[in-house]
This record gives sequence, structure tokens and C-alpha cells, in this order.
Amino acid sequence: LSSLHFSPPALRHSLPMPTNAVVVGGGVAGLLAAMALKEVAGVAAPEVYEAYDVQAGTEVGAWLTVAVNGLAALEALGVDGVVRQHGFPSREICFTAGSGASLGTIPIGGTAADGTPTQTLKRCDLYRGLLHEARARGVVVHSGRRLAAITASQDEDATVLQFTDGTAVTVPAETLLVGADGVNSVVRDYLHRHQQHKVCPRFVGLGNIGGFVPRADVPEGLGLQPGLYRMTFGYHCFFGMTVHPATGDVWWFANPPLDHEYSPAELRATDWAARLAELLRDDAGPAAQLVAATKPPLAAYNQFDMPHVPIWNENNIVLIGDAAHAASPSSGQGVSLAAEDAVTLAHCVRDLQPDVAAAAQAFVQLRRARCQQVVEHGARTAAQKAPGPVLRVVRDWVLPVMLWMFARKAPQWLFNFRVPLDRKVPDLLQTSQKKGWSWLW
Repeated sequence: LSSLHFSPPALRHSLPMPTNAVVVGGGVAGLLAAMALKEVAGVAAPEVYEAYDVQAGTEVGAWLTVAVNGLAALEALGVDGVVRQHGFPSREICFTAGSGASLGTIPIGGTAADGTPTQTLKRCDLYRGLLHEARARGVVVHSGRRLAAITASQDEDATVLQFTDGTAVTVPAETLLVGADGVNSVVRDYLHRHQQHKVCPRFVGLGNIGGFVPRADVPEGLGLQPGLYRMTFGYHCFFGMTVHPATGDVWWFANPPLDHEYSPAELRATDWAARLAELLRDDAGPAAQLVAATKPPLAAYNQFDMPHVPIWNENNIVLIGDAAHAASPSSGQGVSLAAEDAVTLAHCVRDLQPDVAAAAQAFVQLRRARCQQVVEHGARTAAQKAPGPVLRVVRDWVLPVMLWMFARKAPQWLFNFRVPLDRKVPDLLQTSQKKGWSWLW
């Protein structure tokens, strides 16, 4: 992978002394935030602390999509090549009922200025590419450093990060501390330490399982165009699949309904191949055959979102990504929102440093409304996947009309957003106060 460095003179001239930054969480959001702070805001050496072995992230995971709004944010950092190199174009979703009846076809998302549509790629390929880019740009990534707690220093002029290995890192007040540590964020818990109730992710009642079937094992007569998604509102389970245009392999996912949040032990102990075989057996189409053709084991995860996080920032501390606004995977916007967050945060630091507290507050003002809207959009989509018997009949009657309306007028607010790096953040804040936040997208 080649490193594409982005440091346009128009965005980097006349900066004051660069701010320092510490990022907790070395997933997609954390790596992107560190790179953005370095490239856009001029932070000399951002450091990332990741709980897991980062090398493991280059080998695990299923697959995901990056919408054109996310591609635009990645392009601002010069890392969109990672997605373009490993991804393939995905333009439409064909929906069917469990009976096999067609419900409608809609576009997956918008189209970039150069004609590029939404991209589909393996999570491990995305993470491997971003990790390579981050290290090539001088981002220091500390692997296997799990945050246990945050405390204030004795003089309260600094924040102390305490890790499970017994080590500690002191973050001065003038250093930006970014919480990119996911739905179970320790940084978020610290920000809400004075709240009566802990802020927890909401279980949405669905699991998430993904797999790959080599072309040689794909059932005959699949009838699916490469790059086209087919998604089925099955009688008992939602199922989606697509064909890789170069290899002919089938990539699939399933969202089995779960009556409770499974513990890690339950997730490991459940025979998901057998469970899916039972859930999919009454559905028309090849879903059950594809699951049977997938090499074991199948890994499952609970689905969560974060409907509302009251506090995103305090002084030099700010939350981004899933720690602040986890959207259901049904939104298809997880990576895209993380990329937008990273560029927007760096934009705020660039224009307001060395006042990192002001930059954090500006970030929240610019991002909260949009992210909340995406979370709500994802929750509505997820709710359609596991209705009861009566609501399922109603859904299958109403959905064709809804899809027809969607196809005629896709939600441009979702896909047309671009971080306006050519404008100054104080001007954006002033304009938003006059016109409301929706003008941004």
C-alpha cells in the first residue's frame, strides 16, 4: 500500500504551535482521528492506545460498506485509496419477501463526483490499510493497552489514564484527549461520572453474522448480478448477500432476532449454523444453502446503537465514533460517520487551537444533530427486520410503496454531506446558529 499524504497549503498555513493529542481506541475511528489531527490540524505526533492486539484486527471481521459521504471524508485525508483498492462498487439493493416476491429495488447511496458509488470491502482489508497509513504518517499506535479508568491528577490540571497492565499516562489540559473506544467506552463513562444513571448502549434485538462462500461452492442458479445486493425480509430472519464482481464469491450476512442480549459465553457456545438453518428453512432463495456452504465457525455479535449520549465533551476531552453515536449496522454508516467525525474534529482543532476545549465544544455543535439523525434512521431500518407475524404482513404490503418513494428520492441529506474544510469553523458556527444545523447537509 502506498501512502498518500494530504497537506494542502491552503489548509495548513499560519497555524499556531501544534496541539498534542492522545486517542483512546485504535479502531477505524481512532486511526482516522489520529491521521486527521496530524494532516489537517498539524498535530505533530498523535498517540493511539488500543485495547486489543492491533495485528488481530488485520485478520478478523466480516464485511462492510463505505458510502460516498464517507469516501469524501477519507479522500480529504488521502486514504480513500484503501477503500478503492480493496472494495468493489455496490449500486443497488433488491429486496424480496420470504416468499420470494419482489418488494422493490433502491439505490444503496449516492455517487461521488468522479462517478464512484458506495463501496463494499472486508473489514480486515480496511483496517490493515488504515493501520499501515497511520504508521507511515508517524502516528504512534500502542497495542494491547486497555483503559481501565480515568482520574484527575492531584492538582486537577491533567487527566490520568490508568491501564489494566498497571501503567498510566498523564494527559495535560492543553492536550486533546479523544475517546474513540467504542460502544462500551470508558472515556464516556468518565464524562458521565456525575450522572445519576450510566449511559449504556441499547440492544436492538438482533444479532449480526457474516460469511463468505467461494465461487466453487456457490449454489447453481443464484441469479444475482455482481455488485448488486439482494436482501430478504425472511419469515424468521433478515438475510443479505452480494457477489464479488472479480472473484464470483458470495458475501452474505444475517440478522437473527435475539430475545435478549447474549453474553460472550452464549455467543461462543451457540451453534449459529444450525440456528440459521432453522430460521431460514422456510424462505425462498439460496440463503440456507449459502450458510451451509460457509466454512465454520460462524461468529455472531449483538447489535447495539446509542440513541442519546448527553455529554460528548468536557474541557479537553471529546467523544467520537461509536462512543458518542453508535448507529445500528442497518444504517450502513458506521465507517462513514467515523470518517466525518475525524475530519470535522481536526477541522475544529485547526481553526481554534491552541484552545482544545473550544475545539471539542465546536465539534459537538457541528456533529451532534447530524449523527443523531443517522442513529434514528438506522433504528427505524433495524426495526423492520424483526417484526411480529401481524406486522410482518403489514410491512410486506407497505414496503413496496416505501421503497418506490425512496428510489425516486433517496435521502440526500445522508449521502451529500461534505466537511467544509475551505471554511473557518467560527463562521460555520455562526451560520448554523442563524439557519439551524440542517443547512450543513
